[in-house]
This record gives sequence, structure tokens and C-alpha cells, in this order.
Amino acid sequence: MAGERPPREEKPRLARMAALFGFGLLAFNPPLLTAFDRPTTVFGLSVLLLWIFGAWALLILLVALTVDRDSAGTGSDSRPDDGAGGRG
Repeated sequence: MAGERPPREEKPRLARMAALFGFGLLAFNPPLLTAFDRPTTVFGLSVLLLWIFGAWALLILLVALTVDRDSAGTGSDSRPDDGAGGRG
């Protein structure tokens, strides 16, 4: 049904994912990127390059931790166990 609310357990997950989406929007917003667009380098790499890849890596890490924490708490696995012992 379209008007259904998510279960109570889903609300914190949705809030964390929305916050991560907001972080991604802000981190890669052009006005913020221009703040790091300087001619200086750190270990031979431009500050802008370090910001882009650092924020990208942090965003991926935080999403992975959020999804892993939520899936570990449910006790369900999305893949069925076929009894093959992990062999395809």
C-alpha cells in the first residue's frame, strides 16, 4: 500500500542513509570544491584531488558500515543457502 509507514526498525536506517546522501551532496557541491581548488600540493597531490578521493572513500566506508550494521541486526540473509558450501 502506498500510504504504509516503514517499520520502526527501518527509521534509523533511513535517517542514516539520508544523512549520508546529504553529506555526499555537500561534499561534492561545486562551491565547496572551489574552496579546495588551490595551487598547493600535499605529498605531490593537489588538495582538490585529495578532498575528492578522501570524501569519496569516507562516503563509501560509511555506507558500507551502515548497510552492514543494519543487515547484521536483522538476522536474515538475502541469499538462499543451497547447501553447496560456498561453491558456485
